[in-house]
Amino acid sequence: MYRFTDTNQPPQGMNMPKEAPMINGVYLEEIVPGYRTLTVQGREAMTAEVETQSVGKRDGSIFLSRRYPERVIRIRYQLISRTAVDFREAYNMLAAALHIKSALLIFNDEPDKFYTGIPGQLEAVEPGKNAVVSEIEFICPDPYKYSVQEYEEEPAQDGAFHVNYGGTFPAHPSFVVQFLEEGNTTDEGQSSTITGNGDCGYIAFYDEDQHVLQFGDPEEVDGEVQEATQTLLAASLKSSSAWTNAVKAVWKTNDANAVITTGGTKTGTAGMIKSRTTVTDAATQYFTGATAYGSGTGWHGPVISALIPDDASGGSGADNFLFQFAANCCVGETTEEKNGVGGIACYLSDANGNRTLGARIYKNRSGTTGYVDLIVDKKVMETVDIDMSLRSVYFGRDRAETRKTVNGKEVVLPAIRTKKTVRITKVGNTVTIDAGGIVRTYETENLATITRISIQFQAYGTKPTLAWNGIYSWKFNKMFCDTWREDPNKFTANDLLEIDCSDGTVLLNGLPSPGLGALKNDWEDFVLMPGDNVISQSCSDWCVSPPDVKLKYREVYL
Repeated sequence: MYRFTDTNQPPQGMNMPKEAPMINGVYLEEIVPGYRTLTVQGREAMTAEVETQSVGKRDGSIFLSRRYPERVIRIRYQLISRTAVDFREAYNMLAAALHIKSALLIFNDEPDKFYTGIPGQLEAVEPGKNAVVSEIEFICPDPYKYSVQEYEEEPAQDGAFHVNYGGTFPAHPSFVVQFLEEGNTTDEGQSSTITGNGDCGYIAFYDEDQHVLQFGDPEEVDGEVQEATQTLLAASLKSSSAWTNAVKAVWKTNDANAVITTGGTKTGTAGMIKSRTTVTDAATQYFTGATAYGSGTGWHGPVISALIPDDASGGSGADNFLFQFAANCCVGETTEEKNGVGGIACYLSDANGNRTLGARIYKNRSGTTGYVDLIVDKKVMETVDIDMSLRSVYFGRDRAETRKTVNGKEVVLPAIRTKKTVRITKVGNTVTIDAGGIVRTYETENLATITRISIQFQAYGTKPTLAWNGIYSWKFNKMFCDTWREDPNKFTANDLLEIDCSDGTVLLNGLPSPGLGALKNDWEDFVLMPGDNVISQSCSDWCVSPPDVKLKYREVYL
């Protein structure tokens, strides 16, 4: 669903029909000359489909189920043009406006609620006419309408969520769980200590009817000697001055032992780069990236590399671990920016400098098509084509709900959420790489111990560079430290867990992680009912700093 905080009102002075639909933030009356909404059918309360069964000679029947079918909304409109040429141009504009995968529909007489529909049949018009009346059909697989406003709740003093729900139908909530944020450096780049206080084995939610949602492992206990998993490297650098001496002491630039792409060179400098301000999603944000790429005839650019710190027992290197980073690696909006070339290469190497594991995101030609290389034991196991456009679901830029002026008219642009995260996990002989949702698992034997991480921000020759090419957070967890052999802690420093009860989606740091949810989770029945609701939560009793949790929901109506 799209997140809205208010609605886009018709321009002053326009006599907008009361039932005029706003489709993804714009009225057809505003963009199609001569178009006007006449009537809308299908917004009325729907009749449920009830299934019953007769049993022998028993009077009546037995109730089996009740469901609401998909909703079909039909918009009857007129289109009037002066000439055949004008009519054809207007009709082309109408067809283009409806050539979308999904439409968020807000009607002028009910601006605080929306439907989500798929444009269906565009009824044929009478030939030879410049003034026609016809219909547009939208199919809504989800028959309900939702409040434009998304509500957000925080726990009360008793730790539970107390929600006074104003919808008329049950609503599935969502949860955002932020585990303790800490790292080797602060957001401002100063030295810090990773305490592990936010590490947690599980988190659960339950309502007054004892419907339960559980994530992680409630049987997991904290180690007596040390935790099952230790966070050895972590950072989330956000300010312009964050690339301090404390950071450089951990992440050295162009170190002689850093590992790079075959045929590449270490050139240029790394540091904090500002998020550009030439697109609608601009924000005051900084990434770690190339402040200068230097020069070279092939792949080149600055490399930041760090040795894996010793764990609490003094053990060096890592055989079982999770390394993840979040990045934007994409082109910009303009045709010129789509010619950009470059990428991010991340390699985990052994003591001999071999590229033991890794993932490389790169684009080597004009356009928006790029690639991801998945590397295991010095070999590229697979190269996957990906979209590297500005709003790519892989490593593109998020966009909050925003407003934009198009041809002199203000439209609402719905929110876009991209994955951005690369996660490399090794447990025993199993390696799993998740690159922006592209997941592959490989079995290995005798893979060397990891001792170093190298990340290069790449350019190619003198070609224009990518508009966005930087990393804004990373984390390295070492598993099975010392003699502790229990399962690793499910949640550690800086983890962000997002749960959507409407479809059972579980995201950990932006990547789908369905395995975290318990098999018997009450997804269907975990809802907010009209009136007062109490939802409680719990987490591992050994967790020193319980996570920060928020509950979100939209009101639902039929």
